[in-house]
Amino acid sequence: TESFADNRRQCSDPNDCTRGGLDVAVDALGRIHILDRVTGEVRVMQAKARA
Repeated sequence: TESFADNRRQCSDPNDCTRGGLDVAVDALGRIHILDRVTGEVRVMQAKARA
């Protein structure tokens, strides 16, 4: 499934989208923070612990 479906629907041309977008940052612990500029949601991703 599409992780950022609302964001994708904002762009009719994925090569020229000015109404959507994602901002991404990495913190000191290596977690990835993704801001979806369409929904205003922030998602935090981190590596899974090794088994």
